[in-house]
Order: sequence, then C-alpha cells, then structure tokens
Amino acid sequence: MIRLLLVPVLALSVMAASCQRQMAPTIAPNHLQLTPQVRFQLHVLSVGLVREIQVCIQGFVLGDTAYATGLYIPTLHLSDVGRSVAAACGANAIAKYHNHPRATIMAVQGDTLVFQRAGCYLSGTDIRTSRVFPTPFTMVGSGKLLCYWTFAKLLHADDTWALPPDSGNVLKWARPDSSTG
Repeated sequence: MIRLLLVPVLALSVMAASCQRQMAPTIAPNHLQLTPQVRFQLHVLSVGLVREIQVCIQGFVLGDTAYATGLYIPTLHLSDVGRSVAAACGANAIAKYHNHPRATIMAVQGDTLVFQRAGCYLSGTDIRTSRVFPTPFTMVGSGKLLCYWTFAKLLHADDTWALPPDSGNVLKWARPDSSTG
C-alpha cells in the first residue's frame, strides 16, 4: 500500500516541478524603469515600515526593458520584522518587491536588544522563493536604497549565501518633487 501511494506523489512532484519551469518568465528584460509614482510608493514602504511586506509590481515589457506602472499588495499570511509570506503575484507582475526594515532584532542579551542592520541583498530563502514564483525582476527596498535582480541572475545564483545586487542595479531614493503633490 505504501508503494502505491508513493508513485502518485512522485508523479505529482515531477508535474509540479515541470509546471514551475514552464512558469518562468518567457521575456527576459535586462532593464527596469519605474514611474515616479511607483518609485515614490516603494520609497514610502521602504522607509516607513518596521515589518517586512511584499508588493507585486505591474507594468509591461518593451524590448529589453520592463516599465513599472503600478503596484498592489497581495494577500499577506505573515509579516514580522524578519520575514513575510504572501500570496504569489499574478501573471501580469513584472517584479516582486519586499522591504528589509532598517534594523532587525537578532538577539536579546540580558536587558539589551542586539540589532543587525538590514541591507540590499537577497537571502538564500529569497532566491529560492524567486525561482519557484518567478517574475522578470525581484526587488528589495532597504532604507534609502532600492535594489533589483533579474530572474536570469537568480536562476544561476548560489542560494546558500546572501546575494548583493550588481552595482548598476542599485537606485538611491530621490527626494519627491513637492510640486506633484
């Protein structure tokens, strides 16, 4: 009886892995452009939250550039200072974003809290999650920085170490133009 149950489970596992590979982005843009409104909204989320949150970025691809035109927050299942779990972004997402709050409590030593500064990097868990639920770009906001990685970069990345962004894929937040409201 155990042998009979094992075959369907293995078949389902192979089918799921096959579907995940088929869901990988078919368009592989190398550049990402954000509208000023999207950039401002991500900035507010990056500097204003003390818990991690996930956001899906919508837009379109033209040539080798993806243009971000809007965003939405998927259903959140968990959000705390060091991680978040949310529903997958829809098929129209060109990127997924999550923030790294400014500081994460790493330990309590007596009456003292020990903090680790967050940064613009992807953890091994972030890399593996991006492979299972692919979008053309994965983004992280941390304080005054917004960093992004292409799906192709994550597909071949070592998921046992933190992955910093390429130097060209780090944006500093610009002061919003006060005349635009």
